[in-house]
Amino acid sequence: MTSGLVNERLEAIVAVAVIGPMKRQDVDVVIDTGFTGYLTLTSEKIGALDLRRVGALPGKLANGAEIEFAAYAAKMVWNEEEIEIAVIESAGGNLLGTACWKTGG
Repeated sequence: MTSGLVNERLEAIVAVAVIGPMKRQDVDVVIDTGFTGYLTLTSEKIGALDLRRVGALPGKLANGAEIEFAAYAAKMVWNEEEIEIAVIESAGGNLLGTACWKTGG
């Protein structure tokens, strides 16, 4: 079972293990039920994990604007299982999306 906490801004926070080509790091992420992907990370966190860019993914912002996000290959531990994911680069912070719950866990 995944457990976490609620911060002073009333955001639900959990830690997930993100795995790059040579590094593994626990990252505190905000659960974002409006985000349908797996994970967004800041450019600093992507650089620290040395993730490899694999292209771009289209996305829609909360204000309805459609943009392309840089996407990076990584693995993430979810329900004690390593899954391959595309990490989206975002200046908005480290967010966990709803795609994780579709993995059967």
